[in-house]
Amino acid sequence: YGIPPEDLERDWRAFNIHPEDLQPFRDTIRKAFERKSEWSFEGRFVTREGYDKWWRSVSRPVAVGDDEIVFNGVIIDISLQKEMEERLRCMANTDPLTNAFNRRHFNDIALKEIHRATRNPSLLLTVVMIDIDHFKKINDVHGHSSGDIALKRLVLEIQGQLRVNDVLARLGGEEFALLLPETGIEDGKNLAERLRALLSRIEVEYEGGSFSFTVSSGVSMWRLGETTLDFALERADQALYEAKRGGRNQVRVCAESCNRLPS
Repeated sequence: YGIPPEDLERDWRAFNIHPEDLQPFRDTIRKAFERKSEWSFEGRFVTREGYDKWWRSVSRPVAVGDDEIVFNGVIIDISLQKEMEERLRCMANTDPLTNAFNRRHFNDIALKEIHRATRNPSLLLTVVMIDIDHFKKINDVHGHSSGDIALKRLVLEIQGQLRVNDVLARLGGEEFALLLPETGIEDGKNLAERLRALLSRIEVEYEGGSFSFTVSSGVSMWRLGETTLDFALERADQALYEAKRGGRNQVRVCAESCNRLPS
């Protein structure tokens, strides 16, 4: 762990426990001492080079003489295990090509936001559907690898414009969805328009040259009483359909009166 034994013997704090884990560490130690019970803990420490490493410690009380108990145990480096767990979590939640969230994780987050907005009706929730215009033509003219590059570039550019709680997911093909917590329809429309303008200025480079692309977007709000995001997504998809039919490279909003789905 990069800590000389003599440093640790002088002061246990030489084992630089991560500030967020320090109090839980102390609490579990105190309980183990009070109960004279086995102790275990998982947490992080900060190396002298400034890196976080994960460790697991297990210990059990051992009587020494009539009136003394010591705790004997080990500390195990579990950084690799935690790294693998994070990789598996990312694989389960993200689209492997673009690193945007996948549909399943998007739906999981949406349910949590719906529950939150249901408890507090003042919290608005807006969704945006985004679709690359003439995506098949990009693949046909420039090759499928260039289409993949365009998808990854779209995600990279959009993620750079989002807040921490905003959620971008790839629903399939060239279709993406944005979940915007605590956002009304007008702010959602403004963001969609900024993203549309930003993406239209991008030049995508690939081995055979370069090309540009545009997107069409549909915006809708979740409505109080809806238990899933399905209806809001359908309304946003209807608005997206109208944007495509209206000439593409534009943003359309599905207002309160927007209920009928396109045939």
